[in-house]
Amino acid sequence: MDDPKATQFEDVSALNLLYWYRRLGLICHSGSNKAISRVASSTSETKLENEDQNNLLRLLVQYPDVTCHMFKSLESAPLLTYLATIASQVEVCLGTKEIKNVDSGEANREQVLDEGIALGKEEITSTLTAAEISLYGVAKVVLGNGLRLLGLRSVV
Repeated sequence: MDDPKATQFEDVSALNLLYWYRRLGLICHSGSNKAISRVASSTSETKLENEDQNNLLRLLVQYPDVTCHMFKSLESAPLLTYLATIASQVEVCLGTKEIKNVDSGEANREQVLDEGIALGKEEITSTLTAAEISLYGVAKVVLGNGLRLLGLRSVV
């Protein structure tokens, strides 16, 4: 069991989707307290300025169309592909923040993702704006609803 692929998830796997669902839950839970305590007084906290985050928002608004297509065609593959796309876009959005906020400069992206959210949870959520926390909250809801439609439930 020394194979490194044994501990990594494929992009379109249930484990990967559940991993990102749980991870978004941790970020939203720890970030919501900070977002509530500091009211967004400037407009910079209420809008998304990152192109990757805008792409995630564009993906999230497609959820009703994807589920409608799934019910009409009676196939779950489009929904699974859609959820995997959301998970990979969340990884892109959060990956850059996590690398930027890790204390040790030599940690690479794989180390950050393998060690989980506990590596820099406080640093990540302290740099998130209220708009970003809301965006990740919506991503968590969409991912959770899609997982329920596929019959998958998070154990944690």
